[in-house]
Amino acid sequence: MPTRELLFRFPASLQYLTAVRHAVHALCVDILGSEAFEEHVYQLQLAVSELVTNIITHAYHDRPPGSIELRAQGVGGMVTLDFYDNGTAYQRSTPTLPDLERLAEGGYGSYIIEQSVDHVAYDRADECNHWRLVKHFKET
Repeated sequence: MPTRELLFRFPASLQYLTAVRHAVHALCVDILGSEAFEEHVYQLQLAVSELVTNIITHAYHDRPPGSIELRAQGVGGMVTLDFYDNGTAYQRSTPTLPDLERLAEGGYGSYIIEQSVDHVAYDRADECNHWRLVKHFKET
């Protein structure tokens, strides 16, 4: 199957979160040829939701509204999603599960992302944040 690519630029607003999730779902179904990997697709959508929400609420906090660019590529059984934004730099640390005794309403995003995909990378260059999520779809 040929490589599929998707380029999607959207305002850094939670109103577009559903559209981003649908775009990722459509790409996955297209490259996989079926909805056989529904659980894996859901995991990737969950990671995307967490990442985009974090970008919107943290990277663009106290900044003028910006945009997020998604460059997605799917080939065979692998999807690579690259997210770019011009928000504040992320201070990455090793994600850990928050204290379950305190039942915090936030703080789970990085942990959920790491658990939902096969590879997460972050880089910042020229005032631009770049996140890469990679998900391999294989029979379980």
